[in-house]
Amino acid sequence: MHEINTPLGYVRNNVEMTRVALGDAARLVSAQQAVIDAVTGEGEPGDQLDALIAEIGQLRATVDPAALDDLCGLLDDTVHGIGQIGELVLNLKDFSRLDQAGMQKADINRLVESALRIVAHVLRKRDIEVVLKLGEIPPLDCAPAQINQVLLNLLGNAAQAIEHNHGRIVVATRMLDRRAIVMIEDNGKGIEASNLARIFDPFFTTKPIGQGSGMGLSISHQIVDQHGGVIRVSSKPGVGTRFLVVLPLGPDGADA
Repeated sequence: MHEINTPLGYVRNNVEMTRVALGDAARLVSAQQAVIDAVTGEGEPGDQLDALIAEIGQLRATVDPAALDDLCGLLDDTVHGIGQIGELVLNLKDFSRLDQAGMQKADINRLVESALRIVAHVLRKRDIEVVLKLGEIPPLDCAPAQINQVLLNLLGNAAQAIEHNHGRIVVATRMLDRRAIVMIEDNGKGIEASNLARIFDPFFTTKPIGQGSGMGLSISHQIVDQHGGVIRVSSKPGVGTRFLVVLPLGPDGADA
């Protein structure tokens, strides 16, 4: 499912980048130590200094100082991704009810940005442009991990629906009648009219076997419904698909 596979891919990508950066840095440090040993007479003979210095020059070309500086940020993002996976697993174990204890004030725009950060590597890989239009929205009462799960599913679906080289996803938020609205629109292959009526049914999927469980949109629909909101979809084959998520500021539609 997108909800788990997307942050899992995000974590794996960050770990692989960290491993490469640390491996190159370790080889550079080892070569530099060999030069020091040669100079002090504790290692390679002095006549091999030229070869060692040449090796250091080659290694320094592969070590990007900026990448090393970014390692802390990569690791912080990796921890964030692991936290998302943990929360998603807990949600998937029991998504039949909304845990009121998990309700808190949340900034929907920050949740959108967090979800986009997690799917960023997928969007880059597919060369998909993201157009972000965030409006001013007061904090709303919600279970942030569950709303993040909804956003990840919709963004993952949008990315998978784009099979051409001019991919574009528009993500917009705005207020209407004291409710927060999130729109996610892609210019992908679209959904046939005959499938739209079943799009939120459990286990229904138009994806090839092994590429979708058919539970992502069903779970998303239930999460939004339990927040007192609604989720709507419109689509045109060959043009694209638009999802709207409407959430009240309070759990019962009351102002936050």
